[in-house]
Amino acid sequence: MKTDPQSQQELTSFGYGCLGVLILSRTFGSWQVICFALILSVPVLLPIVWQHLPANFAAVPVNAVLAFLYVSIFSMFLGFFAWYRGLVLGGIARIGQLQLIQPFLTILASVILLGEHLTIETVGFAAAVIACVVLGKRTQIGSK
Repeated sequence: MKTDPQSQQELTSFGYGCLGVLILSRTFGSWQVICFALILSVPVLLPIVWQHLPANFAAVPVNAVLAFLYVSIFSMFLGFFAWYRGLVLGGIARIGQLQLIQPFLTILASVILLGEHLTIETVGFAAAVIACVVLGKRTQIGSK
């Protein structure tokens, strides 16, 4: 698979940033690192948010605002604490593999909660990913 140099650079910087967060989490604690990262991202995100503000706030449905606040506070902000703490306690390699199952759990939740249709392809891919995760967790990595 060929990728352009910019995509490779972005992927490398993303990986470096994640590794930095994990290293800092062990030193300072996950909650401090996440809060610092959010504060440091404000100057970058503020112009983007300003550019996409709605022309009329009264036209924004209350349900949309409440959903946005819920996702922002609970799923994104508080979820970071549990996620990085789990990575520190369980190990990056072990816990990171579990993240591969998350999209399929989301699809399952959408079937149960929203009545979405489940296709045989989705079930097949989910089974393959889960099998890879199980095999990866059972594989012993020895040093020579």
